[in-house]
Amino acid sequence: MVPLAQTDLVGLYAVNSSTMLGVSKFGFTSLTIVKSIVSRKMPMIYYCVDNLAQSEVGMKRTVYFAEGVLQSLIGIGAVISGALLIIRPDGHYLQIPLDMLKNSPFRNFLIPGVILFLVIGVGNIISAVLSFRIQRIAGFAGLFFGFGLVIWLFVQINLVGGGHWLQYLYFALSIIQLLLGIAMRELERKS
Repeated sequence: MVPLAQTDLVGLYAVNSSTMLGVSKFGFTSLTIVKSIVSRKMPMIYYCVDNLAQSEVGMKRTVYFAEGVLQSLIGIGAVISGALLIIRPDGHYLQIPLDMLKNSPFRNFLIPGVILFLVIGVGNIISAVLSFRIQRIAGFAGLFFGFGLVIWLFVQINLVGGGHWLQYLYFALSIIQLLLGIAMRELERKS
């Protein structure tokens, strides 16, 4: 642990050299500089964050857990919605009118329901299990299914229209899923 009084860059580097990410030829990273600034301005926050960040294992677990929770939420919602569209392809259970599909190649919601159930739902649930188990492939799965959700949303908006608040919410969640997937891949690459 870095003492609160020790905030110079050399001291931070010397104490934290084992946890540095991408050390430059001078031995400093943007993380070191940010930690130095934060430690001077907000010592209590620095103290709490530094204890977590010093342990790469703790950081890795946090990122993987966050991705797993996000994938679980997305997956469960997609499985339920997809199942309801498969059971009742006219959209009755989700109160979606069939006339939304008038500009699409589909006559009912069966095919979109199957895709939603299998790809977005089951795929994200499997990916969540990989994330919770901190499997090496979890980062790739997070990227793959996050990108899959982005594609799903773009196709959906182009075929049936956009503007519903859930589309914006799931788009934001897919971007977070992609960013966490990138972080997971970086953590795996560095370990």
